[in-house]
Amino acid sequence: MYTLLILFLTLFDVCRTDSSAQWDPACGISKYPDAGSERPGRAKRIVGGTLSRQGEFPWIVSIESGDSGFHGCNGFIIDSQWVVSAQHCYGVGTDPADLTIWVQNFYQYPQDGTPHTPTTIVFHPDYDNESYEHDIVMMKLPTPLVWNDDLRPICMPEAGNLYEGADAWLAGWGNEYQGGPPTADLQHVQLTIITNDDCKIQVGPNDEWMVLPNTLCHRGDGKDAGDGDSGGLIMVKDSNNTFRAAGIQSWGYWPAGERPSVCTRITSHIDYINQVRQNN
Repeated sequence: MYTLLILFLTLFDVCRTDSSAQWDPACGISKYPDAGSERPGRAKRIVGGTLSRQGEFPWIVSIESGDSGFHGCNGFIIDSQWVVSAQHCYGVGTDPADLTIWVQNFYQYPQDGTPHTPTTIVFHPDYDNESYEHDIVMMKLPTPLVWNDDLRPICMPEAGNLYEGADAWLAGWGNEYQGGPPTADLQHVQLTIITNDDCKIQVGPNDEWMVLPNTLCHRGDGKDAGDGDSGGLIMVKDSNNTFRAAGIQSWGYWPAGERPSVCTRITSHIDYINQVRQNN
């Protein structure tokens, strides 16, 4: 029997904005040419994933709520001052001072990254807490980040590219099995982006209404996000081996990997993302 899983995680940060909405040329580059590969013998986490290397995905962040000391949701850097995540992780009216964004983070207990408290949280005005449509939240950092090999932004998707059938990757600290603890160190998993038509069939008649034009679906045989992976970045590689943002992890199912997970499609929200960057 399937149990609907709402995944908790955060998303990505953008580069310096201008009127033409250009993105930082440092974006999407991992210091590992084989970033995202599965290496035999490595620890398995997320669900069916593998242990990441330090700095393998330098745009991934961990977001902590309150003073719990525990990972809450994933997020990702899109430029030097903006991080993206999933809105369902946070209540409207959340005080930015109650959040800690850990960048250059790999290990969780204790956190080995650098903490930042956002100054601004921007919630999507049309977010629907029943369908999870527009499940995106943006957080502004107090000062610009300075890039290095272990700290970079993700690139935005290519305009109009739905990435249907493309290989995709998700990295985060989510658990491996239902009810299990979050992993201590960053893990990643390779998945496949499927068409929305296929996704509607696979999620079934009760949930197909939640698969919308501005959502994106992915799946993998026995591989998926876990609890704690909400807000996580679904990333793809372009022909130059550069990583690009495709989706924001929103919701899925247990047992993980048996049905698709559904995400916020980033190509459908580019104009909104740029508007937030320019107006805040």
